[in-house]
Amino acid sequence: MTARRELMRRERTLSEIGSIMHSMKLLAHMESRKLMQRCEQLRRQLQEIEAMAADFQQHFPFRPQTPAGAPKHIIVIGSERGFCGDFNAALLNQLQQTDMPPAQVISVGRKLAEQAPGTVTLDGASVTDEVPKVLEALVATLGQLPAGGPLELLYHDHEPGTLRHLPLLPPFQTPIAEASRQQTLPPILNLGPAQFHAALVEHYLFAALNEALHAGLLAESLQRVRHLEQAQRHLDQRLDELGRRQRVLRREEIIEEIEVILLSVEAA
Repeated sequence: MTARRELMRRERTLSEIGSIMHSMKLLAHMESRKLMQRCEQLRRQLQEIEAMAADFQQHFPFRPQTPAGAPKHIIVIGSERGFCGDFNAALLNQLQQTDMPPAQVISVGRKLAEQAPGTVTLDGASVTDEVPKVLEALVATLGQLPAGGPLELLYHDHEPGTLRHLPLLPPFQTPIAEASRQQTLPPILNLGPAQFHAALVEHYLFAALNEALHAGLLAESLQRVRHLEQAQRHLDQRLDELGRRQRVLRREEIIEEIEVILLSVEAA
């Protein structure tokens, strides 16, 4: 009886854990659905800016020079919370493979910072509504960096496991911008080309960082859903095993009770 009661206690504990995991999975799924639409909008906005930049540079080419010895910085957008498997490990592995020469890392996300503290660490977003605050802190951090140095961005692009390593500065170096070049008439500008280019770069950086933060959070939410689904399946298997062991112990208890009754009858 004592062994079966212990199994029953463990079963209740695992069932409670399963209920909590189910709630976490539902919340992550709801957050993912909200982020999917937002990420699609931001991706289109970024592509429009890149196309505009390609059109502008076709007629007003700018080739900014990186100052000699300027340090390179890489913004790595990881996870703020746990229960997302190797989400951060994949980023760090990619960083080690591609970061030549080594750069100063800006880690976004507390769980990522715990694994690889960078020169600067920032809290990430747990939900969509927190992204603007993180973006504001990230922009403020970039404003304190030395001017003119290369700046890159590494993050999960919408789907976990799909990493994107994007050069931000010098700007407009992505294949999307190059592929969108077409023979067009010169744009009519209300600003001088240099002023327009500076404003366009600022707008591009803000849009790229905003898109990356939302995409990374979406990938984190999707990874959390998958990770929790795997944990839920494993938990269900444990519960099934506990149920079988309880049934075996109950049969043994019944047999012992029958034997006691039979012995009592024979003794009478």
